[in-house]
Order: sequence, then C-alpha cells, then structure tokens
Amino acid sequence: MMKKRLLPLLLLLGGLAACTGPQSAPVPSTTVESLPPTAASQLPLDSDPPVLSVDFYRSCYIFPSGEANLETLKSFATASDVQDGDISDLIQTVPTRKGDLSGQPTEDFDAQVPGEYLITFVVADAAGNKASNYIDAIILEPGLDAFVPYGGVWSDDLGNLFFIQGNYIDYGGEATRLLPNADGTLSWEDSSLSLVEDRTLSLQADGTIRYQYTDRFVDGQLHSVLLHPSTVEAFDAKAAEDHRRQAEAMETWE
Repeated sequence: MMKKRLLPLLLLLGGLAACTGPQSAPVPSTTVESLPPTAASQLPLDSDPPVLSVDFYRSCYIFPSGEANLETLKSFATASDVQDGDISDLIQTVPTRKGDLSGQPTEDFDAQVPGEYLITFVVADAAGNKASNYIDAIILEPGLDAFVPYGGVWSDDLGNLFFIQGNYIDYGGEATRLLPNADGTLSWEDSSLSLVEDRTLSLQADGTIRYQYTDRFVDGQLHSVLLHPSTVEAFDAKAAEDHRRQAEAMETWE
C-alpha cells in the first residue's frame, strides 16, 4: 500500500509526471438481484456507501511528456466497502475540463497538451451505494526554465505555506498559474473574491523568495515578506488541516 501523500503529487515516470483516469468497471457476478428470493431475503441490508480514497491531497501536476494517462491517475485511488471488501477495480474516472460549466465529461483528455481538468473518481458497491472523490489534474506547459528555481515548498514567518511546481503555485488549497514578468519576477492573477492583488515573487541572492502583494481588504498598502524553504511534511500537515476544516464547515451547511 502506497504511503498516503496529501501533497499535490508530482509523479516522475521516466522524466514525466502523471495522473490517470476512467476505465470500464467490471460488474460483480453475484448481486442481490441474482440470488433466489429466499437467499436474498436473508442478506443484511447494505445501506453503507463505500469509502473512496485518493493518495494525494488535491492537485496533480503532469509534465507533457512520457506516457501519462487516465489509468495512471486511477492507480492512486482505492475503494473499500463493509460488505464487498476491496472494490478498487470498480473505480471509474470521469475527466471534465476546468471551467466547463456544462459539467459534461470530456472525451479528449490528453496528458501531452497543457490544460486543467477536474478528475472525478466514482465507485458503487453491489447494493448500488455510491461514493466519489476528485482531484485537479494540471498538465504543465513546456519551457519552464524560468520557474525551476522557485520549485518546492516555501513558508513565511506567519506559517503560511506555498507549493510551487512548474508554472503553478498552490497557496491555501488553490492551484494558480504563474506568469513571468519582463523584470524577471513572477506574478499570478487572483480571483475577484481575493482579498489581495498584484502578487509577485522574486528570487533573492540568498536563496529566499521575496513575496509582495497589495492587501486591498485591510489597508490597501503594498506588503513585502520573505519566504524560506520549508518541507513536504509541513505542507502535508497544513493541507490535511485545511481539508479537515473544510469538511467540518461543509457538514454545518448541510
């Protein structure tokens, strides 16, 4: 069993990074419907959904080279059920283009072409109880030399953590595209709901990163902080805590 990684995953498969997807799932040969009425009536009622887990937190970064495909992604998902046991072979993957509001699955998932996808994992047990999980699959763009020195996990003095892979930065659970500027710095766009703007990163001679941003919610002023190298373990722990809090908040909404 692979050690669970909550960190946005970078798979190195002979020079590539990958994640995987859908596959037709075999149907169990013995179901309640296939049993004689007397035998079926003696079976315990199964109303518990399966447990579907993915071996990384939220985002998967893929280099557009090598042999990455949806099957690679599926290999990192497992499913178990109280009655049926291990049903990982029944997991199906459904890719959807990020930003496609129709929610319709796409049939042209291509790990060689830069893009962003929502990969949904779905499984059902023999009684028809279903479970799902998801990840963001981000296929990186070629020619990322300007971003290489920034790669890794970074933290500021307040404990905020940044994960940079290729030309994406994951901060607070959101993966966002980085853009190179003419002066050698990097910047990224913020959503209309973001409380900060004009974010830039610049690599310092001592190996730190200067992070500058305008806080339009508090004071509208330009702020500047230094980011120091951190660890994968620290990012894992922070991502897990964020995920736990999000799950608790969602329970209160239901």
